[in-house]
Amino acid sequence: MSAHRSVSPAIRLVRDFLLGRHPNGQLRFPDEISTRSPPPPNLPPGPACKLSDNYYYTRDARREVDHPKLLFDGTVPMKKIEAGEGAKGKPKLPEPGMRYLP
Repeated sequence: MSAHRSVSPAIRLVRDFLLGRHPNGQLRFPDEISTRSPPPPNLPPGPACKLSDNYYYTRDARREVDHPKLLFDGTVPMKKIEAGEGAKGKPKLPEPGMRYLP
């Protein structure tokens, strides 16, 4: 293949001196880039290639899914909780200072 497009060496020296660096050409050529569809990788067979005795069956999360657990059932009547000894007593006396009234 022929050389890629570029400027002459004299113009390149002047351009590099004026820019203060070597510019990076943004032109792309077919021999410098990879193809859009590379071939699929050739991997060695693993434990998931067999149809039976496959260990993936034991760790498949779809088989772990179950119905939701019932935490509260509204059909069963609830028990009333009786007040203990500490609930009965004198009301608390007000304390001096500013009070918060919402």
